[in-house]
Amino acid sequence: MISSSSSPKAFHTTTDARPAPRHRSRSLSLRARLVALVLVLALVLSVVAAFTPGTVRATSDAVDERVDVIYPAAASAGQVRALVIDQETAERGFVITGEEAFLEPYERGQVDLAAELVLLDRYGPQIDGLAPALDRVRSRLDAWRTLAAEPEIAVTRTGRPDLAARAVQLGEGKRLLDDARRELDALQQVIDRASDANAATVRSLQDRLQLLLVVGVVLVATIVVVLLVVLRRWVTRPTDDLLARVGRIASGEFREDVQVSGPPEFVEIGRAVDQMRRRIVAEIDELERYNEALELEGPVISALRAELAPAAFVAPAGIDVAGELLSAEGLLAGDFYDVLDVAGAPDGTVAVLLADVSGHGHDAGVLALRFKILIEAALGLGFEPGACLAWAAERLGDTGDMFLTCIVVVVRPGSEVVRYASAGHPSGLLVFGQADQVIELRATGPVIGPFPGRWRTEVVALTGTVADGAPDGAPGGVVVLCSDGVLEARSDDGTLFGFDRFAELAGRGDDASTIVEACCAAARDHAGTRLRDDVTVVALRWDPPPRAPSGSGGASVGAATTPASR
Repeated sequence: MISSSSSPKAFHTTTDARPAPRHRSRSLSLRARLVALVLVLALVLSVVAAFTPGTVRATSDAVDERVDVIYPAAASAGQVRALVIDQETAERGFVITGEEAFLEPYERGQVDLAAELVLLDRYGPQIDGLAPALDRVRSRLDAWRTLAAEPEIAVTRTGRPDLAARAVQLGEGKRLLDDARRELDALQQVIDRASDANAATVRSLQDRLQLLLVVGVVLVATIVVVLLVVLRRWVTRPTDDLLARVGRIASGEFREDVQVSGPPEFVEIGRAVDQMRRRIVAEIDELERYNEALELEGPVISALRAELAPAAFVAPAGIDVAGELLSAEGLLAGDFYDVLDVAGAPDGTVAVLLADVSGHGHDAGVLALRFKILIEAALGLGFEPGACLAWAAERLGDTGDMFLTCIVVVVRPGSEVVRYASAGHPSGLLVFGQADQVIELRATGPVIGPFPGRWRTEVVALTGTVADGAPDGAPGGVVVLCSDGVLEARSDDGTLFGFDRFAELAGRGDDASTIVEACCAAARDHAGTRLRDDVTVVALRWDPPPRAPSGSGGASVGAATTPASR
């Protein structure tokens, strides 16, 4: 449809649905609630987490102390006791036998004993009471060695076993050694007390870790439950309620108020949906009033639409016709097309025409109907296409600021020419010669409207490959016409459909209905969601006449395109 200022005014719906006032809820928003919940949970978890690393470190330190201090100290204390026993046994064996071989464990034990005591000195700072106990052990061992063992060994070496036996019988060595053993027992008790204290510490720390683990598991479970309950109350339930109410609106229940409880965000969404519902109700009421008014005009529109529809046409043999009109607005389009017999012409001569009136609505429909009656009357009088346009334009009179375009093509199967005239209409296409020759049917005069004009008839000679059985070289062909709604269809990015794409679809050599369907579907798909203008395509295809009887003669003619004015 050609755009024009004569198009009817757009219908504007009015609504008395006023937006409901926005009431700020005093309750916390969903975001604030979730932030507060997360902060509380994070605080609880951080308190638990704060105790856990310290407890783990303390447990690790206690275990390290047991492994690195307590166990080695206990082992060294046991080794000291064993070395003392070995020294006593060696010293007594030497005193009794006088053989030097018995002194070897005694002398070696002195070196080993000194080493073990030095090793125990390292643990003194880490075990309470160990250092004093070690000092007492050293003192008692030194006393036994200097006051008893060494004198007895020296006497034995003089060769006076009776003196050595008397020294042993006096019991001084036994008394000193018993003092050393008591100090060794005290040393062992110091280490045992440290071991018991360490074990108690490890057990306490392990119990604390277990408690923290249990508390952590309980907290995680509690957090999960709280989140589920909170999400159910703050999110899921309000969402389900809102979806249910919106679903009822979608099903057509517009009269029910939409009221949603919950966090302020959901309440605001519910209010917005309710405002939308009120607007829909108001627009439905307005539309009902509009439909009631339209019912009064419906018969007029239906009558105009019926009169503009193509007349019933019985195609002669060898002619295939198809057309389609897609209205951009309402039921009444400003485009129309028709195919009819031409009065006074040889049998089988048909005319195909397509017109496009500027604007939309009643005024465009009335102008289209007036012009259709006039152009078809002119064709009925046997005028050439250019003369038909001139005759109809003269009788159409003043069109105000409205105008129209039109193309008329006259075809007679078996003829070597096609006649046409175009009043500013988009170019049509003439395809012939087994679809390998295409001629653009351009405008032969101005649009029909406020200003007078002249329109000439173009005579197009059919040339090219002659089909088998076509006498006098007359081929078949196809004429494809379209409105500017096809060529000017725009995609979402503003790209035009264009004449080249139309020519490609029209020139495929298909039957008329296939060509029409392909062109309309391509234009509709290109335009996307909605057509901005009426889309009209009409195609007329004719076959070559049957082969002339053998011997009838006849010459094959090849002619060029020849314009002629009528």
